[in-house]
Amino acid sequence: MHKTKQSITFTAFLLVLCLPVIGESTNRGTWFWGESGKEYGAIAIVGNTARENEAIALFKEFGISNVYGSYQNRPVSDATVIAAWNTKLANNGIESFILFSEETWIRPINRTNMKDKIRDRFLNFNAGRDNADEHFKGIHFDLEPHRLPEWGTGIDKSLLFDLRTTFQDVRQFLIDNNALNIPIFADFPVWFDTSANIAWNDDTERNQWFDDLLGTSGILNGITLMAFERSLSGIESGIAWEISRYPAKARVALEADIGLNISTWPDIKTMLQNADQLESNHGDKIGIDIQSFVQFVDSFTLSFRDNFSGNSLSCADWSVDSNTLGRTQLGKRPLIGNGKATFEFHTYNPKNAGNVFSGTQVHTDKKFSRANLYEFEIVLDVDDPMANGLVAAIFPFVTNDDLTSDKINFELLSNWINDDNNNEKVQLVSWNDFDKSVGETAATKAENFPSISGFNAFNSNKFLIKWYEDRIEWYINDGLIYTENSVIPSDPMHLYLNIWAPLASFSAAYSADLQPQTSENDNTTYSFQIDHAIVRFIDDDNDHLADFWEITNFGNLNSGTYDDNNNNGISNIKEFINRTDSHIFRFKKILHRGWNFISFNVFHTDQSVANMFSSLMTQDALKRVIGDDTSFDPSIPSAMSTLTSLENGRGYWVEVSKNSILLLDNVSPIDSTSTLSLKSGWNNVGYIRQQGSSIRTALKDLINENDLASSNLQFVYGENKSFVPNSDDSINTLLCLKPGNGYWIKVATNQNFTYRN
Repeated sequence: MHKTKQSITFTAFLLVLCLPVIGESTNRGTWFWGESGKEYGAIAIVGNTARENEAIALFKEFGISNVYGSYQNRPVSDATVIAAWNTKLANNGIESFILFSEETWIRPINRTNMKDKIRDRFLNFNAGRDNADEHFKGIHFDLEPHRLPEWGTGIDKSLLFDLRTTFQDVRQFLIDNNALNIPIFADFPVWFDTSANIAWNDDTERNQWFDDLLGTSGILNGITLMAFERSLSGIESGIAWEISRYPAKARVALEADIGLNISTWPDIKTMLQNADQLESNHGDKIGIDIQSFVQFVDSFTLSFRDNFSGNSLSCADWSVDSNTLGRTQLGKRPLIGNGKATFEFHTYNPKNAGNVFSGTQVHTDKKFSRANLYEFEIVLDVDDPMANGLVAAIFPFVTNDDLTSDKINFELLSNWINDDNNNEKVQLVSWNDFDKSVGETAATKAENFPSISGFNAFNSNKFLIKWYEDRIEWYINDGLIYTENSVIPSDPMHLYLNIWAPLASFSAAYSADLQPQTSENDNTTYSFQIDHAIVRFIDDDNDHLADFWEITNFGNLNSGTYDDNNNNGISNIKEFINRTDSHIFRFKKILHRGWNFISFNVFHTDQSVANMFSSLMTQDALKRVIGDDTSFDPSIPSAMSTLTSLENGRGYWVEVSKNSILLLDNVSPIDSTSTLSLKSGWNNVGYIRQQGSSIRTALKDLINENDLASSNLQFVYGENKSFVPNSDDSINTLLCLKPGNGYWIKVATNQNFTYRN
């Protein structure tokens, strides 16, 4: 499947020579789930010779010598194929374990079913083959009692006792079937040992539970500790007790959950470096297991991902917009639940009833550059019914330094969705340096309205935008629907998602029948749901190497995944993963005409007001800056201004005469662990972290989680929103703190604090 080595002349590629090699261990494992519909799931790979060979090449490249495979009933129904797969693994020095993952087996009533599955899929499978290479080498269980609905209802410890008897039953069943020496492994979270999570009577009870499973005569041959943490220190803390008590019996699982700040790792390079460090710290006492193979391979070219698996939108990755768009006041937060993000539109807006609607728009804090050749994937379905007069949109977008805009748009117009003659039509738009004050030109704006046979917006559809240097490609459900070759955005863009109602000037999307309501009783809600949002580096040659990286370093896409183009003993895939992406710090904030409450999360060698706000003065936009009892006015002699220099960690009120952009180059990030001082009462504070955070996380030094009403923190105000710690977050309007904004914080007593992550 992968290309052979080519002779390439290159220069920039040599820069990676000084970087450490990653992933050199040969004692790693991976969960190899079936994952229907996934390119690198066991269902798609096993039985397909080319895919099997590719998977094994990746296993070997990253030191994976244990594969925990979930094959459903295939060891019974497709035994010859599974046996051939096990043989191929064995021939490459990889051991194959059958993976069972059915939490309900923990309940005694389901043990018979468990034994039947073990007999059919493991014992009978192995017994039916004379060649040991065809066998499964053991059983790996992923039975997680904390995923049962009764967990958290006061019987958690009882469920752990049931888990222990489950493994006792498995061992006895194997003994009864002349399989005494079959190794059994299981997955445990790192917190089973802590009294804070499990109500152990004392250490003796806890130790006995673990010893029964892992002691000298224990039931299990080993466990994998699910250390799904974001930091090496957090992992070490979580695994310390088990590693110390049961050396060489505890492996460590790292989750290849990449792309979203609240996920386990920011990129695959960081995960592998931490795996290397854990192995270095513990030697042969541990092995590293990767959850899962699909996630691991997907992560190679992943830049951003949100599967909306939590219960609230990530403050670290998304911003909620609150401007007016068409006839809609934006500001509603998407509802997160059941693995979906729901974007709502309300015909009643309590803040301006009868005049404007209430809608939802978010954008990623991260920007994506054309030079890196990105693709944007959204799976979306429109909820039925959807009134005429609405627009649901997916669009990379940016307002440039000169206030022109770049955009690539996928728009679903409800007027078309509801029209049997047009319901297969979508609107596609691209802008490059588009200036609304000048108007449309062929060089700055392109629009197209393709019809897609069989398209139904009320179904779940995958929308994909591929952004090349010389073209844009739009896809629906993997089918190319249009290519734009002329108007190609050139500036880095955020990814936006929204639902809104346009003005009559957008005639194709407008409906006079849709009007704002004056009473909440008359409100109607319309919505669409998003399953996931993913941004990847384009990899058209499907070799796990980003095309931009191959072109930058080799000049073409002819080099292979496992080639070693610079002859340094490190494969291209490891060189690519180990790359260092350049990052130039630049402060940029869009200011709206009037007053803006801002702060800086960067510092400059010249912190003078004249320097920090020079870009606004160049635009002839700055009117005043106000700090704590100080002010700056560029229209009066400098000696009359009392604010001369800016202080890190403070907020400032900035008045501008027109919409403008505050820019500051040659800056460095402020140390986000810096301590800030608060005095009793109101404090004018800046947010100094480089990424946003939920307010309860960022300010947890000031919040008493055990008694919210007694928290030192009393009130926070900013962005025209407010937060009170002992109020429910359905009432609080300020839920995230964002870089570039200033905040008023009221505390009861003097306190120093650090913004937490």
